[in-house]
Amino acid sequence: MNPAEYGRALYLLAKEEGVSKEILEQSQEVSTLLAQNPKYITLLDTPAVTSGEKLQLLDEAFGDLHVHLLSFLKILASKRAIYLFSKSYTAYKDAYEEDNNILHAYAVTAVSLDEKQSEALTSKLCRITKKNVVLHNSVDPSLVGGIRLQFNGKQLDASIEAQLATLRKSLKQSTL
Repeated sequence: MNPAEYGRALYLLAKEEGVSKEILEQSQEVSTLLAQNPKYITLLDTPAVTSGEKLQLLDEAFGDLHVHLLSFLKILASKRAIYLFSKSYTAYKDAYEEDNNILHAYAVTAVSLDEKQSEALTSKLCRITKKNVVLHNSVDPSLVGGIRLQFNGKQLDASIEAQLATLRKSLKQSTL
């Protein structure tokens, strides 16, 4: 059983039905709940609980979910593979983001970016990448200044530390 294939299949069905965003949001919630409750995963994957009981447990816990997502969970439970849900969710999310031209960018700064800085950086990255950028900012107080960016498999280091290292290297290589 390949969880990535299952996740992509669920995405294709959701996309065809026009509910891909709804199922993405619900899947994220389910993934979080399952990660917080590993004993529930064990309960649904144990052979000691009958299939009927597992289906009833899923209906009770997740009855408000979109029917396709609930059915997906029931399929995983019937195969004793609920533990694979998070990997299926990741594949679903990847397919959704690829289809919707979404790119995640990670900015590390010495202090948190304010709203104006964040919007300016996001806008610039959108122009550069031609994608819908979702910017994640984390703070590293050891960073004196500048920014480190990671997106699309690339890492750009425009920190003061990196600039000083480049300057040191340049000075060492130059002859006086």
